[in-house]
Amino acid sequence: MVVRTTLFIIAIGLLGFPAFALEALQIKAQDYSKQSFRVGQLAFFKTYQASFKSSGNITQLAIEEGQMFKKGEILAKVDTDDLSSELNQLIAEKAFVNKEIERLTKLKKVNAVSQSELDRLKSRSSQLRAQIIRTREFLDAAHIVANFDGVVISRLVDAGEFVAAGQAVLDIAPTVDNYVVEVAVQDRLLAFLTVGMQVELTSNLSGSVLLGEVKTLAQVPDRDTGLFVVKIAVNEAPEARIGSLYKVRLTQNQSMVYPVPVSHAQLDFNNTAIVRLVTNKGAFPTRMKVVDHDFETVYLEALNGDVITIETFN
Repeated sequence: MVVRTTLFIIAIGLLGFPAFALEALQIKAQDYSKQSFRVGQLAFFKTYQASFKSSGNITQLAIEEGQMFKKGEILAKVDTDDLSSELNQLIAEKAFVNKEIERLTKLKKVNAVSQSELDRLKSRSSQLRAQIIRTREFLDAAHIVANFDGVVISRLVDAGEFVAAGQAVLDIAPTVDNYVVEVAVQDRLLAFLTVGMQVELTSNLSGSVLLGEVKTLAQVPDRDTGLFVVKIAVNEAPEARIGSLYKVRLTQNQSMVYPVPVSHAQLDFNNTAIVRLVTNKGAFPTRMKVVDHDFETVYLEALNGDVITIETFN
């Protein structure tokens, strides 16, 4: 509530009359609630790059961009002929060495062979065992196996190409509990959002309405836009197409604010505004926190008291 009143600031002159009269506004604190709408885009919350742990030529890569896959499915393979051949040789050599150890152990009982010869073969058997384990690990690493149900975002190489260990082959994303709507907001609106808050979203394509939950709030603004990105998790995405647009309803609730006409407040860039606050000693510039503003009104945070008086500028 805004009440226009006239205050008389007494300044006794030579004739004993008031020197001037000051017109001011009395503003009563009130509850504040506002619905804001922003447009957001459907995106994946997390994405991953799949790669091989061993190098080689790709022999299997039939999955395409946009194709879905299931957990446990083999997505790609590299050539394992050399590794398989090496593994067979190691297994054969270890079987031969073990038979030799068995034979020499019997001869050692009758002192027909030295202990050092037997120890040498036992050491070789241990080395071969370690090599077999490592080679089998390399063989397992020659497959990219899906760890979740997901979708291929992009394919970075083609079948037949040589890839090094660790080189990215596929960009992939889970399709379960991994959809978010990303929306950019100003910092003053960000202050009204909390992780876990429920938010209403409306599909621009079908008009269907669903509830989302605030998952993350950016702490640093985007360098290009100066806006903060909010990610809203959605469990159900009727149009699960990345890039689909959603209208996001955001609610600003503030317990008490002073609704000040824009002509009576000087806004700055720190979410504050300066008003000339009137007291019994006169009018003094006072900086106050801005909750929100529009073309007509600046809403200032009400901390103390329920009524303030501010000087008009005209």
